[in-house]
Amino acid sequence: MKHEELITGYFEGTLTAEQQRAFEQLLVTDAAFAREVEFQREVRQAIVLNERAQLKQLLRNHEQTKHNATPRLRWWLGAAAAVLLVVGGTWLWLRTSSAPVLYAAYYQAYPNTVLPTVRGGASESTAQAAFRAYDRADYANAEKSFETLYRDTGEAYALLYRGVSLLELGRFADADSVLAQYPAHQPLHGYACWYRALALLRLGERAQAHELLRELAQGTTPLGQTARELLSRL
Repeated sequence: MKHEELITGYFEGTLTAEQQRAFEQLLVTDAAFAREVEFQREVRQAIVLNERAQLKQLLRNHEQTKHNATPRLRWWLGAAAAVLLVVGGTWLWLRTSSAPVLYAAYYQAYPNTVLPTVRGGASESTAQAAFRAYDRADYANAEKSFETLYRDTGEAYALLYRGVSLLELGRFADADSVLAQYPAHQPLHGYACWYRALALLRLGERAQAHELLRELAQGTTPLGQTARELLSRL
C-alpha cells in the first residue's frame, strides 16, 4: 500500500491490523512520513474548526519548502490546496455521509487540562504517569493508567481521558462503554457525551449517536454548535 493510502486509511479509520502496524512502523522509521501525517492532521483540524485563515497560513508555510519536498509531501500539499477551495463554500468533503470520514473530520483528542491541578495524595504518581503517556500520544499505556486511576480514586476525568485513549487506539466499542459511565453531574459530562457520540458513529450506531448529539445541540455547552453541524450531516 502506498504511503498516501496508509495515511488516508489512518484518518478514515479503515486500516487493517497489518496496515496499522505498517503505519506505526513508518511513523518511527520514516521522518518524512511522520511529517506528512502531522501536516495532514493539522489540515483536517483546521477544516473542522472552520479556521480558513489558519489553513491559508499553514499552506503558505509549507509552500516555502514545497520545491524541496518529497513527492508524497507535494501530493499532500496539492490535496490541501484543493481542500482550501471548498472551505467556507460548499464544504463538499465534510458533507459526505460516510461514518469513517465524518469521524475523522470531527474527531480530535481532548487536551490535557487536568494535570496542573493534580497535587499530592496517593494518586499523584498514577495521574502523572497517565498524563505523561497521554501527552506523548502513548495511548496504550495512557489507557491502562487511567483505568487504574479511576479504579483507585474514582476520579471522573479518568473516564474521559481513558475513553479518548481508547478512541485513539481504534477500540470504539470499549470507548463507548467507558464514556457511558461518566457521571452526568460532573463538569466534563458534555465532552464525554461528544466523544461517546463519535464512538457510536464510528461503530455504525447512528440512531444512538444522533440522540446524544441532539442533547448536546439543545444544551448550552460550547459543543452545541459543533453538534448541530454534525447532526446536519448524518
